[in-house]
Amino acid sequence: MKYLQARLRVSFLSQILLFAYVIGLGLMIYRDYGGIKEYLDSWFGLFLFWEGFLLLLFPFELAAGYFLEKQHGRQLGSFGKWFLSWLRGVSVLSLFFALHCAVLILLGNWGGLWAVAGWSFVWMLLLTGFRQYLARLMAPFKIDYESNRGRLLFYFDNPDRGFTGGISGISGQESIIMPAYWQKKWDSTVFDLQLSRRHGALNTGSHGSGVFGSILLHTGLFTLATFLSGNPGSFVSLILTFCIYSLLAAFASIGIIPALNRRGTYQMDRWVFFKKVDGDIINKAIENSRRLQDDPGYPLGSIFKPSASLDERNAIRRQGKDAKGAWHIASVWFYYAMLMGNVTARALPPNLGLPSRWGFTPME
Repeated sequence: MKYLQARLRVSFLSQILLFAYVIGLGLMIYRDYGGIKEYLDSWFGLFLFWEGFLLLLFPFELAAGYFLEKQHGRQLGSFGKWFLSWLRGVSVLSLFFALHCAVLILLGNWGGLWAVAGWSFVWMLLLTGFRQYLARLMAPFKIDYESNRGRLLFYFDNPDRGFTGGISGISGQESIIMPAYWQKKWDSTVFDLQLSRRHGALNTGSHGSGVFGSILLHTGLFTLATFLSGNPGSFVSLILTFCIYSLLAAFASIGIIPALNRRGTYQMDRWVFFKKVDGDIINKAIENSRRLQDDPGYPLGSIFKPSASLDERNAIRRQGKDAKGAWHIASVWFYYAMLMGNVTARALPPNLGLPSRWGFTPME
C-alpha cells in the first residue's frame, strides 16, 4: 500500500469517528439527555469536550504520524521525539482554543451574536498576521531569512520532507515561507521557479482572494452555528456551536474549496509559463514536489481533491485558457478551521499526526 493511500485510510476512519462524536454530542445537548446541559455548562465542560476530541484522535495521529512515517522511512526520530513534538503542537492549539473560547464567552454575554461574528473576523485576521509564528510555536523549525524582490523570504528547516511552506502575513505585509530542504537539495532553477510562483500568487492577488474568501466564509459559518446553538454567552451553547461549526465547515470544504485551490495552481503554472520559463523546468518542479506529496487517490475524485496531477496541469497549460483561482486557499482554509475550533480539520491526510504541517498544510 502506498504511503499516502495508507494515510488517507487512517484519516478517513478518524474523521468518521470525529463526525460521530460531534453529531452524538450535539444531539445530546440539543435534547438535554440526562441533564447534560447543566453538567457541561462550565469551563470544566468545555475542557471535557476538548479532551474527548484529543483522546479520540490520538490513536490515529500515532498511527499516521509515527508508525506509518517509520514504516515508510520518513520518521527519523524515536517515539519519544515524535510524542514531544505532538505534545508541543497540541499544547499550543489547546492554549489558543482556550483564548478563543474565553473571548467568545465574554463577548457573547456582552454583545450577543454580532459581537461573536465580529470577533470571529478579527480572530482570523490575527491568525493571518501571525501565521508563521504560530507554525513555529507548534513545531520546531530552524529559521533563516533574507530579502527577496522586496519581500522577506524565510527558510524553514524541519526533518519533515512533506512540509511545503506557503505565505504568511496580512495584505501588504506578506512574507514567503520556503522549505530549507528545497533550497539545499534542488537545482537552483527549480527552486527559483517555486519561489517565483509564490511571488506570482501575491502579485496577481490569487493568494489574497483565497485568504479573504476563507475569512468571510468561516465567519459566516461560525456565526450561523452560534445562531443555531442558542445563547452565545453560555458554555454549553459554545460546545454546541463548535459541534455545528465543525460539520458546516467540513461540508463547505467539499467541492468549491478544492476546485478554487486547483485553479489557483493552474493560474500560477500559466503565470510562470508566460514569464518565459522553460516548460521542462516547470515539469521538473512539479515532479520534485509531487514526489514528496504523492496523490493518495481521493474518493469521488475532484470534489475532495485539492491538488492537481502533472498530466492535469500540463493539459491546462497547453490549452492556453486563462485560469483564475485562489492559490493555496485549501491550506489557509484548514489553518483557520483548526484554530477556530473545527475538530475535524486536524484529521486531514496531510496533517494527521504531523504538527510541522498544522500551520501550512501541503496543498499543491
